[in-house]
Amino acid sequence: MKYEPPPPAKFPWRWVLYGSLTLYLFADLHLLHGPLRRHVEARRDPPPEAVGPMRWVASVNGKPITYAQLQRGVEIYLWRRGESVSDVSYRRLQLIEQTVRERLIARELISIYTRSNPLSDFNPGVAKREYELFKTRFEDSAFKQKLDQQELTEAQLIEQFEDELHETEWIDAKTASAFAVSDQEVRSWFERNGRTMKMPARTRASHIFLTTHRLTAAEIANARTRLEQAREKIQSGELEFAQAAADISEDERTKANGGDLGYFTDSRVPDGFAQAVGELEVGVISQPIRSEIGWHLIRVDQRLPARNLTFDEAAPEIRAFLESQKRRKTVMTLIREREINA
Repeated sequence: MKYEPPPPAKFPWRWVLYGSLTLYLFADLHLLHGPLRRHVEARRDPPPEAVGPMRWVASVNGKPITYAQLQRGVEIYLWRRGESVSDVSYRRLQLIEQTVRERLIARELISIYTRSNPLSDFNPGVAKREYELFKTRFEDSAFKQKLDQQELTEAQLIEQFEDELHETEWIDAKTASAFAVSDQEVRSWFERNGRTMKMPARTRASHIFLTTHRLTAAEIANARTRLEQAREKIQSGELEFAQAAADISEDERTKANGGDLGYFTDSRVPDGFAQAVGELEVGVISQPIRSEIGWHLIRVDQRLPARNLTFDEAAPEIRAFLESQKRRKTVMTLIREREINA
């Protein structure tokens, strides 16, 4: 019988590959804190810097929605209704924050899916017309001022109108009336929770402002003297308050409209400022008041007492909140079904 040598041993490529992969994963996850470890941690927990305005209020597919985004959304939500944060009670503000948070989550969920499945018949021109209609609620100068306060450009605001309209049309096309809220649902919610929806006490005031930021002690004293002199001229009738604001106030957002600060609650202004306002009679001009940012001459123009919201006043907010809850559930169900059927 002829002897045949055994075939040469094959190099164990498969085991070397498995071993290398295992070693890499172990090093990345446990020794080197590599990209895979960072990715896993980013999806699981907020990063250390996600505190304060950057803290997370929600996460969609690992992408955070921050407190700063939520507050900006709340401000824009109220602005479109001709209001500001200072106009609403704590309970109503909580309701609005929940509504805006649900909308931000829903929009992010929708954007994930619509990147590859946009509406084919969406018309951005409709959003542009809605934007132009919204713009007619303001005078040109006031509208520009409001945009500056929100740190928005017209192009950015138009884009927001387009995004919101696309979101609404996309959901309507996919879910029809699944998240409709009946009048009875709104009424029932108000009967259970209406006592918590209050309009807080508000004050409308005007001011003339001079900053003390980075000034020397002598310059700070000089700023106070300028306001004292302006007050004397206003008191004597030599100068109108609005004209003094236009001439010397350093608050660029209010000087053009007579120093008008609009309506606000005590919680929305610095403590020293709120205390001074609380001690003034309507129509009386204060002595120069020092706050943490500078000197103010303050005139209280009107006081509105706290009161409960009526059903008619609260209903739009309640309906938006209930719709946003149904909207999120509907969107999540729809996307889950799409993923299962994909």
